[in-house]
Amino acid sequence: MKYLWLLAFPLLLAPVAAQAAEDLPPRLVRYHFTDRSQVKALFESGADIPAHGRDWVDVVMPAQPLMGTRQFSTLSKAVRGLKAKTILDDAEAQFRRFAGTPNLGVYHTLAEVKQELDGYAAAHPDIAKVSAIGKTGEGRDIWAIRIASGQEDGKKPAFLFTGAHHAREWISIEVPMAIIGRLVEGYATDPAVKALVDSREVWVVPVVNPDGVQYSQTQYKMWRKNRRNNGGGSFGVDPNRNYGYKWGGEGASPSPDSDTYRGPSAFSEPETQAIRDLARAKKFVSAISFHSYSELILWPWGYINEPTRDVASFTRVGKAMAQFNNYTPEQSIELYPTTGDFDDFMYGELGVLAYTIELGTQFVPEESEVAGIVSANLKAAMWMLENASDPFPPLHHEPLGATTDLTGPYAVQATLRDAAAFPVEKLDLVFKKAGASEEERTTMTASGGVYAGAIPGGALGEVSYRLELQATDGRSVRLPASGNYTFKVVDSLVLVVADDSSAGYARFYTAALDSLGKAYSVWDTKASGSPSAAALRAASAVLWFTGDASSNTLTAADQAVLTTFLSSGGRLLLFGQDIGYDIKESAFYKNYLKAKFVADSSGDPALSGAAGTFAAGMSITLSAGDAVQQRYPEVIEALTGAATLFTYGNGKVGAIATTSGPGRAAYFGFGLEGVGGADSRKALVEKGLDWAAASADASAARLSALEAAARQGDRAAAGALGAATDETRRLLEDGGGELARRLKAASGTSSALRPLLRDADRVLRYESLK
Repeated sequence: MKYLWLLAFPLLLAPVAAQAAEDLPPRLVRYHFTDRSQVKALFESGADIPAHGRDWVDVVMPAQPLMGTRQFSTLSKAVRGLKAKTILDDAEAQFRRFAGTPNLGVYHTLAEVKQELDGYAAAHPDIAKVSAIGKTGEGRDIWAIRIASGQEDGKKPAFLFTGAHHAREWISIEVPMAIIGRLVEGYATDPAVKALVDSREVWVVPVVNPDGVQYSQTQYKMWRKNRRNNGGGSFGVDPNRNYGYKWGGEGASPSPDSDTYRGPSAFSEPETQAIRDLARAKKFVSAISFHSYSELILWPWGYINEPTRDVASFTRVGKAMAQFNNYTPEQSIELYPTTGDFDDFMYGELGVLAYTIELGTQFVPEESEVAGIVSANLKAAMWMLENASDPFPPLHHEPLGATTDLTGPYAVQATLRDAAAFPVEKLDLVFKKAGASEEERTTMTASGGVYAGAIPGGALGEVSYRLELQATDGRSVRLPASGNYTFKVVDSLVLVVADDSSAGYARFYTAALDSLGKAYSVWDTKASGSPSAAALRAASAVLWFTGDASSNTLTAADQAVLTTFLSSGGRLLLFGQDIGYDIKESAFYKNYLKAKFVADSSGDPALSGAAGTFAAGMSITLSAGDAVQQRYPEVIEALTGAATLFTYGNGKVGAIATTSGPGRAAYFGFGLEGVGGADSRKALVEKGLDWAAASADASAARLSALEAAARQGDRAAAGALGAATDETRRLLEDGGGELARRLKAASGTSSALRPLLRDADRVLRYESLK
């Protein structure tokens, strides 16, 4: 079972409340919900929520006597009725395993951080300089290192990386230290690193909260805040709720006992003052604050459920970094609000492209996991350094994708970021139509900062275009910076439906299609809702995936449009590790996927293709290598009209495919993003699309034969081919009265065709009403 119903939350906390004199360890409990309103009270209670997913939150239940009676009561009410599962009976155990190792094993102590910073500065004085940017309440220095060649003149784009805002998040120190090592040690040996150090100014603050880290590493391991003495036996302010932008709102507690205590005033803490002063002085262009845990890439806003005006830039860079660490990129407020945090301050006050990256799946990952986490996130940070020196260009455009629309025109749209900062003289659209030898140019029209133009259609093939922006003061911008955007006009394409709340998993599907040379377009349900029937109908096949969601995987609207699609002969490859858990009782699940849900976790990552299917001979492994972890790969069974495609190593079924009906659906109880290895993903998509095309060809051949039999008056052939089949009904709908009359003429009095003839009569009656 994935979940345990918590019928009486006080029972979970009762031992803590009843044994105040005992030093019980903190517990980590995961609460699952189906609607955000269910957890609103939990966020407002000031609960210590270290991580969240799309339908769950983790809550730290503090050791006594750290949780007072009022906090206990508030928290008890907040989680009443939620599904709960204890993740760790002793949350400190993950820290305790390092207590007996010299200097905390792989994790840096404060002394080791300072020693390494000084070592880098001593060995590379031409590019590395260490300085104290502030002093904590307990008198410790907050150390920073500047990495850049040449003078500190402010002419280079500056970047900031920070770690350990929260004391117990030891892994958040390791990535900043790795960034320092990569830049400093690689300067003399790696031309790419040298180019970055010569052209950028990089600041790293590996430990924002030294007092808290010292306390976590030597005293109470689960400590989160700094060590301000609040009086009355209460200690600590959450540094990541103390920044001044929108300080004092939702998602930050006014209670000094809370782990999200915002402090007595904005920037009341020396830690946030140090970052504020550094950021105001250096005018950073981009920044990352590392935290743990959740495997998320987060961006503003956190204080309000609205996108920033630069959401396109945040999304683009966030998704690009996700290619390296496979984390979910999303706006910070995706689940709950936070105020007074680093990202909102850096962007809201200073205009910085600022992110929080939540590392790993626990505060202190196993030592064997640290190198992989550090390596993946170092690559993400290096990508940002190389590609985000000018994160907010004056003009934004989403490139066009492949289309089956032969006639066109193809609408091109671009948005000006700031008309006052970039007074436009004109914006030209330069394009070359498919099959043309010469470029054409047209001036785009403006309306409220949005520019529109169009490329004429008329031929299959590749279309290229670019945008040329000219300012009245002589400045110019070209999109793309070099070359041209291209898209294809094709007679058929694959539609990729990204139904993962913009988690970024589309890259796994499009990469497989790119390697196969398949034309495709992407439909993002978060941005555009359920795809239209017309969009599905225009595709030769649909790849639909639901990512990590375990609720609202396929909404009622999704199921309705897919029902129409499959009923009219569509071909579907459906991927999702919680679809059955979510919609197992629906008519769509039973009648169109022809599936039965068995269990929400297979317990085995290995899958083998079933003999006699398109998957025959295939072997794949989930959550391996470059794959996204599949926590709940489903066990399903095929109902009548479907067959097994893949079985797990334990013999349970993981994927099925329908074998009857006008449409065809292959349903996988896991995501393609969960399949290890690009070659395995490519092979799975290739075989699935070949199967879809072959089944479509078989249906078309059957219908053509039926029509020929009707045309020739061959009653026996018509009876054998068309006895009340769904394919024939679809052909009747498409072919209209003429085919219905032919079928009636051919069928005579064959009893096998009586249901079909009733359909033919219905079509004829409809024809007569037109």
